[in-house]
Amino acid sequence: MEMHERIKELRKNYLHLSQEAFGKRLGVSRSVINNIERNCLARPDQKLSLIKLMCKEFNINEEWLLHGVGPMYIEAE
Repeated sequence: MEMHERIKELRKNYLHLSQEAFGKRLGVSRSVINNIERNCLARPDQKLSLIKLMCKEFNINEEWLLHGVGPMYIEAE
């Protein structure tokens, strides 16, 4: 599974958020989320900062999101 597919799976199946609601939580528009999920982001340089924000906002393991390694969520310490 590719990173953009993991983002879509996370948003739909685990967070149960629309693209609009997901984008609002991250401070971006629905179209940005749509482009990320289709792997068509016009400015790929923006992606890394959004990935870090997603991980922080939703308590997601960055290694899982980027590479599919480890658990999806960061375990509470």
